[in-house]
Amino acid sequence: MENDNNICSGLPENIKNKVDWLEKPDSATSQDNEKIVTDLVIELQNGRVLGFNKVIMPSEYIKNIFEEFFSRNVIDIENPSRKQKLSIVKQYVFRIYCRIYNEDTSNETPFKKIWLSYREHRFPWEKIAEFNELFLLKEALILAFNNLSLEDRATTIGEARYVIQPIEKWHLN
Repeated sequence: MENDNNICSGLPENIKNKVDWLEKPDSATSQDNEKIVTDLVIELQNGRVLGFNKVIMPSEYIKNIFEEFFSRNVIDIENPSRKQKLSIVKQYVFRIYCRIYNEDTSNETPFKKIWLSYREHRFPWEKIAEFNELFLLKEALILAFNNLSLEDRATTIGEARYVIQPIEKWHLN
């Protein structure tokens, strides 16, 4: 995957050209019939920037990477606690950007910073799962709302004068 402004939209300028897009096992990438896909960019504490595109179940994918890391006994703690594991993750990962999109709109969807090591009390995969859930909720709301008549839309919102823009333009952040 090449680094161009559309592909890296939403990423800070200082890391756009540093993204090393990695190959994933076939089980981790979306199938051709998948319409909703996720791209992840992980900035490590050492300055390396890893990119993963079209990942299915991204929270599980990232969690499995870290669980494998913990299981290799790379750390000197036997059965580390949640707090210890999070501390270890923070030693390696600085921040994570994510974007979820319908493949038809990939170049229009910017990355969003969803995890920043010094602010977080949750694992990255928990934040990624939350981000995915919000996206799917937004998609369901768009579908449901767009299937309503204009009269029902106005009733749903309260008054017709508040129906100014289609729901696709709403920002659910």
